[in-house]
Amino acid sequence: MADFKFRHGTYDASIFNHVFEQNEYEIASLKGKRLLDIGGHIGSFALKAVSHGADYVVSFEPNQDNYDLLFHNVMSFENAEAHRLAITRSDKEVEVRFEASDNPVNSGGGCSVTGLGEVVPSMSLDDAIDKWNPSILKIDAEGAEFPALYTCTKLDQIDTIFGEFHNAVGTTGMGKILFEENTPEFLQDFKGRLSMVELAEFLKEQGFRVLYEHTGFDLGLFWASKSFDCLLVEPQ
Repeated sequence: MADFKFRHGTYDASIFNHVFEQNEYEIASLKGKRLLDIGGHIGSFALKAVSHGADYVVSFEPNQDNYDLLFHNVMSFENAEAHRLAITRSDKEVEVRFEASDNPVNSGGGCSVTGLGEVVPSMSLDDAIDKWNPSILKIDAEGAEFPALYTCTKLDQIDTIFGEFHNAVGTTGMGKILFEENTPEFLQDFKGRLSMVELAEFLKEQGFRVLYEHTGFDLGLFWASKSFDCLLVEPQ
């Protein structure tokens, strides 16, 4: 904790405050749980998970600058590891490009839904589940959560999923222009399903109970679980 690094003049400290200090994901206990941290940023959630008793945490972050800090911040944990990978759809191999935010302050705002930016290494969610055998998924992937979850065939092995959702990413304003001209391959087939309402229905069909709340314009937090035993929230 003492050596946890932030970048001055960015949202790093604010993101850490929300995830670690304020416990925005409403975590109770993760004792004995194995987790995938999809969208690891600089390691705030990995630290939170370890501090709440997680047995093992694997973090994924496609942005090189974020990943460098993520690796530094988790490398001292014996029960955590980090990979510079984007987690993507499981039904076919696709090329994933990552475009960093054009606002250097917004260190968590880059995304892969525009089809622009550099090609980044990627792994399907199915392969990640097979390799690390988690029971919990945390996902904050700036819109990439939709294809990853919709095409995953291993959700029967998962008890709990939580994270941030991004409704209709790339389908309004400037995003609409980018989306129509550069629809990334990994988002094809999902234009009409990029909403939490649609995702909630899908997750319910997979046996999860779902709770979500909006925290801003077309984005928010969600929790989907079969037990809710590791969370402080639960659907009524």
